[in-house]
Amino acid sequence: MNNTSIFIDDTGLSGNISNSSSISQNSVTWSALILNYEEKKEIESLIRKTLGIIQREYSVTEFHFKDIYGGRKEFKGLPTELRLLIISLFVEIYNKYVPKIIAVSINENTLTNSGFSDKIKRIKMDGFNYNKPKDVALHLLLLNCKEYIESNSKDFQLPVEIFIDNGRQKPNTKQKVTDLSEICTNGEIEYLSSVSSPLLQFADFIAFSLNRIQTNSIKQRTEFDDEFMRIVGRIKWNTNLPLMQVKASNMDSLNLDFYDKYMNNILDSMPKIDKKQ
Repeated sequence: MNNTSIFIDDTGLSGNISNSSSISQNSVTWSALILNYEEKKEIESLIRKTLGIIQREYSVTEFHFKDIYGGRKEFKGLPTELRLLIISLFVEIYNKYVPKIIAVSINENTLTNSGFSDKIKRIKMDGFNYNKPKDVALHLLLLNCKEYIESNSKDFQLPVEIFIDNGRQKPNTKQKVTDLSEICTNGEIEYLSSVSSPLLQFADFIAFSLNRIQTNSIKQRTEFDDEFMRIVGRIKWNTNLPLMQVKASNMDSLNLDFYDKYMNNILDSMPKIDKKQ
């Protein structure tokens, strides 16, 4: 179909972040990538071609950026320069189209600071458990996507298709989300394996980059970390998240206090939940 599609993936923080007051080890970021039909075709073609070139020399089945970053699993043994080149190529692909990204990044601290009462945390609806930050984040992300689509309805072909990297559910299964009935057929979202979907690999790149920027901003960085930050610093983000604008020459000024102030500004801007609920 020539419809708009949304591709969703998640990632968690890694590394020691125990000294941060604004985030915790169970922080999770869900990100949604909104693509029209032409963008889908062209981006998928570019990713397949890139993967095909790498497969001439290496046994790689998909682009998984946690493994690319760490040189793990299928990417173990790949030269550092090649792993950084892959990241650079995905930056260039994103910058060619600059598609809309909607992201939600929360943890248990976020729920408390946003006024989530014990009653709200007991909510279970449409497969979402509001006692789990990961479920809350995904549900809020879907609601944000719906609001964005409805607010910009002239730009999108309905119904919208929503695909999520499998993990919560088996691949090729669907989940009904009542709130999405007005924009999705039967209000259903579909879970897919990222191996079969280059566009979910693209969503993985976005989710990983957003979260890795957070991690690198509050840790002692390696040369690889710094090079990654310089590369993703070129991304022309089109996102709902407030962004830190930091020049490469000022990388050393990124520290824990600076980052906590940034994150607390995000928390302060979030809508508050009625604590009487």
